[in-house]
Amino acid sequence: MVKALTLKVQFYDNRDIYYPGQILAGYLDTDIRRDVQINYISVRLLGQANSSPPMGMVDDDDDDDDDDGDRDDYQRRTSTVKLDENQYQASIIDRIIVPWGKGNFADDQKPIRHDILTAGHHRFPFAFVLPEEGLPSSVKAGSTFTINYQISATIVFPHRPSYTVHQSFFIFEVVDVNLPRYVKSSKTDTKEIKISKLCCLHGSIRITASTNHVGFRPGEPVCMNVRVQNNSHKIIRYLRAKLIQIVEIKAKLKQFNRTIEHICSEKHSIKSIVQDEELIWEKEPLQIPSVPPTVNSCPAISINYAVEIQAVLPRKYHLVVRIPITIGTVRLFINTSASVTAYRSGVDTNCRLDGSESVKQQLKGTISDAVAFKDVELDFNERRQASL
Repeated sequence: MVKALTLKVQFYDNRDIYYPGQILAGYLDTDIRRDVQINYISVRLLGQANSSPPMGMVDDDDDDDDDDGDRDDYQRRTSTVKLDENQYQASIIDRIIVPWGKGNFADDQKPIRHDILTAGHHRFPFAFVLPEEGLPSSVKAGSTFTINYQISATIVFPHRPSYTVHQSFFIFEVVDVNLPRYVKSSKTDTKEIKISKLCCLHGSIRITASTNHVGFRPGEPVCMNVRVQNNSHKIIRYLRAKLIQIVEIKAKLKQFNRTIEHICSEKHSIKSIVQDEELIWEKEPLQIPSVPPTVNSCPAISINYAVEIQAVLPRKYHLVVRIPITIGTVRLFINTSASVTAYRSGVDTNCRLDGSESVKQQLKGTISDAVAFKDVELDFNERRQASL
């Protein structure tokens, strides 16, 4: 069957990166050597989030003691956990259209009528309007967690197994760090500890920190304003700043949810801070490497970031200030309304399908009239204002 039939998914302009609210358009190319009876050809837009928290990182909140008995009991319980209890899968988007074939298509119901697809080369265009909200950015971190999007094309035969091919693409959630809530400076956070000696109060150590913005992009520096005051007899060995990635992974069972923290970048001060001295960082840069953006719209996974300032004292004691920040995707505003208008008017923009035909003409009949273009266009400005 494979030799007699080929099927391939192609995106227009060879794009593989899209933003919420844009139009994902493409076509199916199929070559058939001889006439074949087919129920229908379907195109499915599927987005899924999969998480599998590592069992070696389980934190048992019910056990307060760390004795050997509790540890052995923990190992016995985690070793008997089934794989499906530790995994979690959430559907982000699931839409389907039928570019070829007639009959009722709903759930598992197949068309009653079988049509003949003649031998030769055939091209079937398709298009989906991506929703403006609820599409988190594509993320992949091995088998621990993934957010994946793909187009699945299926040819359904009446008396033989179906033939399916997949084509993945990437979604970048629009996190515009130019919005006022991201441009403003972070709240100044202050931590202080009292130092005692021979049961008497003997000074304090105080740290105050803030960042120049709340929102950043990968490749930009986080400018930190930090002031450390040492009014005690202890020596602060050095000041350390870290960019922390905080990943919350959800499992099928709530008790197996995990939080993983990863250091993306860090820097240290050179000098130590002795008694009655202070250290000031003014607009001290901390570089942001290439990292995934902040993700909070996914039911299975969330990714957040924070700048952590540590005053490192002897005996592994740290005075810590943690400032939450947001990692965005693009600064440019993605004009969804313009994309929809271009689609409806046939304007040759990013949704261009062919140089000789308009978008509307080529996709005529591939998207049902039930697609809510009107809602997308009319409600766009209201939703944008509400998000601000």
